[in-house]
This record gives sequence, C-alpha cells and structure tokens, in this order.
Amino acid sequence: MSPIKTLTTSSELEKLVEELLSEDFVTIDTEFIRETTYWPQLCLIQIAGQNQAVLIDPLSPNMSLDSLSHLLQSNITCVFHSGRQDLEIFFNLFSSLPRHVADTQIMAMVCGHGDQIGYEKLVESFCHQKLDKSQRFTDWSKRPLHDAQKRYALADVTYLRDIYEKLQQELIEQGRTNWVQEEHEKLIDLKNYLHDPTLAWQRLKIRDNQDKIFPALCALAELRERYAQTKNIPRSRVFKDDALIQIASARPQTKESLFHLRAVKQQGMEKTLVEKILMLMRNDLPQIAPPKSWKQNRGPKPETLIAMLRMLLKISSDRHAVAP
Repeated sequence: MSPIKTLTTSSELEKLVEELLSEDFVTIDTEFIRETTYWPQLCLIQIAGQNQAVLIDPLSPNMSLDSLSHLLQSNITCVFHSGRQDLEIFFNLFSSLPRHVADTQIMAMVCGHGDQIGYEKLVESFCHQKLDKSQRFTDWSKRPLHDAQKRYALADVTYLRDIYEKLQQELIEQGRTNWVQEEHEKLIDLKNYLHDPTLAWQRLKIRDNQDKIFPALCALAELRERYAQTKNIPRSRVFKDDALIQIASARPQTKESLFHLRAVKQQGMEKTLVEKILMLMRNDLPQIAPPKSWKQNRGPKPETLIAMLRMLLKISSDRHAVAP
C-alpha cells in the first residue's frame, strides 16, 4: 500500500489548492467531534481529486485553512455525501458556503436508490467494495493517527468520486438533473446554518396549554442558546428542555424558588447564569403570541387523511422510481 499523504502546513495546503483548481470536481469529507461542545470541533479534512487523495490536519500548529476557502469559492463542484454537517463546519470557519455543491445522498434519492441511503451501501452498489468500519469510533482529535484510521478516513472520498460520476450519469439518463439542482440549492441556503438565538424556541416541543408562557419560553430559549454559544457547551448542559418549561411556567423570583423546581439542578449552574434567569423572570416580557404556523402544527392530526396521503405518495414515488 502506498503511504497516505497528510498535509500539516499552510504551504502544503496552498500547493494542493493550486493543483485542484484545474479539476471539474473534488470530493470532500470531514471528521469532527461535538459531544461536549456547542460548535463542532473540526479534526480532519479529506479531499480527493482525479489523481490524488490527501488528508488535511487542521489541528497542526503550522496549518491555516484560509487557502481552502479559495477552492470552495471557485467554480469547482464540491461533492459530499450527506454533507449538511460538513457544510456547517465550513460555514463556521469561513462565514460562507461552497459556490457549487453536490450531495450523493440527495442524488441517490432522486435516482430512486432510497431515502437517506448510507455511504456504505452506495460503495457496495456502485464500487462493489465493502468498507472496513472498524475505525468508526475513532476519537479524531487524538494524535498521531495510525494508518488504519487514515485509510478509513480517506475511503470516504476515494470511492465517492466513482459514485458521483455514476449517479450523475443516471440523473442525465432519467432526465432529473433539474430535480437534484433544486435540492442542492436548498442545501446551500444560508438560513440552514445561521444559529439565531432568537429562533431557539422553535426547537422546543410544547404542549397545547402553554400558549400563555410563550414569551417566557422564547426569552429562556434565547438566553440558553446565547449562553451555550458563548461557553461552547451543548445547550442541554446549560439546562434541559423540561427545566426551561418549568422555569417559564413558575416564573421564580428567587434563587431558592428556582432550585425548588424539580427539573432544575443547582449543581454545576454558574452564579451568572442563575442571575440572568432570575432577571428575566422578574422583568416584564414582551407579550408576543405564538405564530399561527406554530399553532397549526400542534393541532389534532387527521390520521386517516395522513394515512391516505402517505399511500398516494408511495404509489407516486414507486411509479417514478424515486424515494418518497
């Protein structure tokens, strides 16, 4: 086996970008961890061109990723598989998204290979190879990476080139290139990657009888989101949804009444956070009503009608050989 090339300096990356700018497309994948942070921590980037496939080490002290943004903003198509989280990482890095994107999971769905098909299945179907998944639980933030880990990571972009070209041909033969173009445009809509704290309430699952506490829910959800972003911790580590709803319902005015709530845990909650919560609950909040769309989504669901619509969707999907 030939040695795997790992770039650890900015000058090496600049040279790679210069070489890849003549390509029609490149395949890209990332490895990251986010279990203990709000923002995903980028640990490795894999890129494959027509004649080379390399790893880029963003954790190297001699590596700046600035030149990579030139590649992403060029006319080259950047190919991912299920690339939403990869794109989120690049947006966080560069405050922009690649100009031209293709996602083989979307392409496979449009071609009728199933909804949300995994990369492993596409490799088996199109490349007749079986991926070695023994390294899937790797902690990608640890160094050094051994050869088995590097080969596992690189396989995510090497087979992807063949898969992309074959799916592209299928789309042309089926006359569905316009279909996938619409989905790719949705994928790179910036709204998908903006973490707006004022919209954090949309993540909450709220019961029908909680309209009256909607202003408090919004304020607390925004507070939690801003705090999680600033501290770079998961929002559930600030306080969980059930605690948020209990606080909004009880409107505690003192520290004692706050910690008397069953879902609120005093241990680990910083003093500044407690003060922010109490200040919110003591103040008059803007009397905003839930949006109509929010109320409509929570109404009773006509199960029979939904079942019929699902059946019609399946019949239509089968007829056109496309995933529902």
